[in-house]
Amino acid sequence: MVSTLRPEDLRVGEVYFEVLYCGPELSAPIVETFVYVGKEDGGYIFQDAGAFFAEQRGERVDAEGSFRLHREESLEIVYTQLGLIAELAQWRQPAPPPPPAEALRFDRELEKRHATVDLLRQAMGEEHAEAARIIAAAHAAQSPEAATQILNAALERERAPFLRELYRSALRRIGT
Repeated sequence: MVSTLRPEDLRVGEVYFEVLYCGPELSAPIVETFVYVGKEDGGYIFQDAGAFFAEQRGERVDAEGSFRLHREESLEIVYTQLGLIAELAQWRQPAPPPPPAEALRFDRELEKRHATVDLLRQAMGEEHAEAARIIAAAHAAQSPEAATQILNAALERERAPFLRELYRSALRRIGT
């Protein structure tokens, strides 16, 4: 959208916003705040709002780079507060790219793992709740290496043949 700000609408001391776009396909807005300070040499002079208000408080300000000169044709990127709100209301962040096939496969695998853990907890019952908790922790691990560490630690401590075989089976399922 192009600003509808006209030179005759500018008021000295009023706050205005400059909106530029960057990024792929100019999809990310950059908003800078300025104060209109007057007209000179056929242009409209704006000062960075931070520098303007620092001067108002009596602070010393490095003027270099704090001023912006706009010609009438470049006022199309300068907005009032309401104009800025309207501009940003029309802005739409581009949709993120679709996840790679690997991420989708991982999501499906994670769903399968959660279903397996739920079935395991039901089948093992309270008698083997600790083993179910260990296997659930292995399935929830962030990486196959972390899952392997959890299961190997449990396998070293466990003496019951049934549960040792259960841990070995879980290890085989994660590929180790």
